[in-house]
Amino acid sequence: MPISHRREKLADAILFFVTNTKYAGVTKLFKLLFLLDERHFRETGRSVTGLTYLTWEKGPAPRSLWIELQNGPVDVIADAVTVSHFTVEEDGKRTAFTARRPFSGKHLTERERKIMRELSEIFLDATADQMVDVTHAPNSAWLRTMKSKGEDQVIELDAGVDRQTKAILKEILEDRYSSEPPL
Repeated sequence: MPISHRREKLADAILFFVTNTKYAGVTKLFKLLFLLDERHFRETGRSVTGLTYLTWEKGPAPRSLWIELQNGPVDVIADAVTVSHFTVEEDGKRTAFTARRPFSGKHLTERERKIMRELSEIFLDATADQMVDVTHAPNSAWLRTMKSKGEDQVIELDAGVDRQTKAILKEILEDRYSSEPPL
């Protein structure tokens, strides 16, 4: 039986996104991980992290990772990042991540690293609220699941990305690059 290295891949994806994007709190991190898994699933039929995402109010969320981050990360995730919780008066509780080691990506495929690079470029300066246009798009897997099953339900990755979401991503890339986008 082949070894999947899912935890190592998850730890490296978390480390990559928190060090290669701004404003990477829990909600933005969850959106980036979901977009990574959704796109990779669409291209290969499997997710990168193995996480199960649920329909939460602010978007796709992996409950198991949320619980782990609230209680303190373990094993390879704890080796990759430190998690700090703090309160901001107007917004409530926030989470900050600090890298504990350099990114290696040794268990990630070239395709996985490429998707992560593209997502970090697209959403470099975006806040979680600004990412709603993509994760909550009219035909998105999150919205379809939320409408058909309700809140706190499993989002099937095979729901794919609709044309509108692709158009939004293309537009963001075209704004960022003067030449043809790398997608």
